Amino acid sequence: MLKRFVYGILALVMVGMISGCNSPERFPEALQLKPNEKVYTRFNIWYRKPDEISARNHLLGKILPFGTQVDVKTVNVSRVSPYSYTWDISFSPVNSKTRYTVTFDEQLMLQSLDSYLQKLFTLKDRAQLLKGIDKKFLKDIDQGRVVPKMTREEVLLTYGYPPPHRNFSLKNDTWIYQLKDFSSRRVIFRSGKVRSIINMD
Repeated sequence: MLKRFVYGILALVMVGMISGCNSPERFPEALQLKPNEKVYTRFNIWYRKPDEISARNHLLGKILPFGTQVDVKTVNVSRVSPYSYTWDISFSPVNSKTRYTVTFDEQLMLQSLDSYLQKLFTLKDRAQLLKGIDKKFLKDIDQGRVVPKMTREEVLLTYGYPPPHRNFSLKNDTWIYQLKDFSSRRVIFRSGKVRSIINMD
């Protein structure tokens, strides 16, 4: 009886914590949005199922292109642990019925939700994001293909940010991306440009 009572109290506390964190104002505050300001994807977003995208950025499946104008629907807590919140970030491209949901875990991603939102979305459209990008790499970027001689910014547009639990600094000369659960791709830079791409099983 006591055990049921304790579980009931804990359940009520958890529900209260979750409902208190489901704030529609969180997204515009993170990007400091002005009324009617447009929002775009900062990089290619990789996914196998649009409603099950991991913030750890697995390079598998299809691509939602960088510079896609989106309407952010919700930023809600989906799970609470003693150490972290897990957030669901849901959005749709403008004039599209497809809804995308990125799941973000603060503890696994080693950063705050606001920090991640500022990386995932931008106020710059496709033309602005392409400023300073070598046109000869545009087709590769659109197709999600990193090739030698690309700059770090060109790799970011193509692959997105490397997951921080495997990359402590973007200044490192090796960026590690996740492919499947036990395989990865290493992008190696020399003098600021891609020297080689290595798949590791």
